[in-house]
Amino acid sequence: MVNLRGYGHRAQFLASAALCACVAAMPAQAQADNDGFSLEEIIVTAKKREATLQETPIAVSAVTAEALAIAGTRDIYDTQFLVPSLQVVQRASATNTNFAIRGIASSTFNFGIEPAVGVFVDGVYRSRNGASISDFLGVERIEILRGPQSTLFGKNTTAGVINYITIAPHYDLEVEAEITYGNLDARIAKVGVNIPITEDRLAIRLDANVNKRDGFVENIDGRILNERDRYGLRGQLLFEPTDTASFRLIVDYNNIDEECCAAPFFDIVPATLGVLGILGSQIAGVEIKDQVTFVSGDVISQLTTKGISGHWDVESDDFALTSITAYRKYDEFQDFDADFTDLPLNKSRQETKGYSTFTQEIRLTSTGDNTIDWMVGAYYLDQDLDITASTLQGPLLRGFGDALSGGAISGIEAALGLPFGTFLAEDSGLIAGTFDQTNQTY
Repeated sequence: MVNLRGYGHRAQFLASAALCACVAAMPAQAQADNDGFSLEEIIVTAKKREATLQETPIAVSAVTAEALAIAGTRDIYDTQFLVPSLQVVQRASATNTNFAIRGIASSTFNFGIEPAVGVFVDGVYRSRNGASISDFLGVERIEILRGPQSTLFGKNTTAGVINYITIAPHYDLEVEAEITYGNLDARIAKVGVNIPITEDRLAIRLDANVNKRDGFVENIDGRILNERDRYGLRGQLLFEPTDTASFRLIVDYNNIDEECCAAPFFDIVPATLGVLGILGSQIAGVEIKDQVTFVSGDVISQLTTKGISGHWDVESDDFALTSITAYRKYDEFQDFDADFTDLPLNKSRQETKGYSTFTQEIRLTSTGDNTIDWMVGAYYLDQDLDITASTLQGPLLRGFGDALSGGAISGIEAALGLPFGTFLAEDSGLIAGTFDQTNQTY
């Protein structure tokens, strides 16, 4: 199969109409020399403290909100076009999205494996890639850190980190809105509202988006696959009881429900092609340029992610204390035709996955101008993960395998004295599998 970009592929050109009451400011400061020349000074938090990009001794790329908006970047898939070292690849379902930094990644098909590229949103770890593929909501900037980052981020992120920093509530009334309509009946809407409640003490921010689009790949049975159907919500509260203490509460919810993902075959071994033709497949009569897929079953990706986090910050002349407490929940259902052909070689492949994660981080960091800057902290993660899965073989798999192997399967059965049809029988395979895993990280 060709590695098509699946749901993330944006082959259409969008005609956009944007309604912007206010544009979020870039996280940058400008310095002017005597000639009036202005040079951007990008502020990042890759060291868990604010510093300029030039002062940060880490290989890091920072993408501001303005850069994301100009490029039309809506999710992490699009971000790879702004950061050369980042690669995002779509696999067999919407949630099987693979992140790689410097070519290093880990499999998304084994749900028990944490990704080599860690994703953090406002300091909270997203322990599976599927929890990070939704459209952006009120992002201030994105930092991509290359190389292992286990010391400061608490998790053993061997390839690097994608660090999201979102727009925090503030004390000005502000509304941002964007509406986009494009071909394939693409409908995208985003809104962000910042509301001050008490001057210099209490404010809230609400963000929401919806992204819908028809599919762009035609299946042999007339279905149009690889659609997009997702929405997200996030609410924040900022409370600053004193000038040196602040509390930020963040609640978010994201939902994906798509017929995705299918891709056309681009190279089939002649022997395989011949057997498929004998069994009645139409694959032999279609070329890859026709962009036709041959899925006889479902291609369903359903995902719900949600979480709540509390952030305490207390600052003095000598140090700053930060505490981040978070709980996240992830629920996913996949059902896709595992053979990707128009024949019932496999009947179905279904997986129900879920996890709940509690994390606690505490940091004590030096402040001010010091000869030596210091930091001490602790990190704890407790995660419960469970999977139920089944993959049932279809009625034609036995005939396909026997023909392709020149009757070897029947020969093995005869040699072992087993009844004809023992191997690769219909409804055999993984009838029901249940897996659970508990992780604790200190």
